[in-house]
Amino acid sequence: MKLSKGRAFGLWAIGLVLTVIAVNQVWFTLEMQPEDTTVVIQSFSGANTYGYISPTLLLIASQSAFFFFVGPRARFWIGSLSILTTLGFAVALLLEILQQNISSLASAVEAATGIAAQHGIKGVTVVTEIGGYLTLGALALTLVIQSVTLSASRIWPKKVARTERKAVAIKEPEDTISLWDSQR
Repeated sequence: MKLSKGRAFGLWAIGLVLTVIAVNQVWFTLEMQPEDTTVVIQSFSGANTYGYISPTLLLIASQSAFFFFVGPRARFWIGSLSILTTLGFAVALLLEILQQNISSLASAVEAATGIAAQHGIKGVTVVTEIGGYLTLGALALTLVIQSVTLSASRIWPKKVARTERKAVAIKEPEDTISLWDSQR
């Protein structure tokens, strides 16, 4: 499959946009069960839960911008770095989701429940929603796109240096009709 630079850029952008959309979905929900009914206290997106998500996505986006506008040697290193960044980001998010780590939301949990975290919150359940898993899926898709793009970029044509055009020498008209035509 031959992947052009424009199509690769579009696919890379689609992967990043899907990741940004998934990051802003609900990842965790706090629930209580008073009197055998489930009450949702508050929901949190990934962007609200983990402060490092937005800067990391910005880093991956900037790496992609550099990837498409540099030479072949730099393209290999930037593409490899971008793949490693995305892979590390996905692993970090997977660990956060599996551990249901919402420690950064302590003040929001206190405000939602009215109970200070150091006193021990009992009866509050943290439910992991599908948004985190959608983000992991979007990051996996982005990793595949980055890998395919990196391998396809080896056959992209190199930039050709611009050549100077020689100025065309304008010869003087020899007869009066040519002189008349050149002045119109």
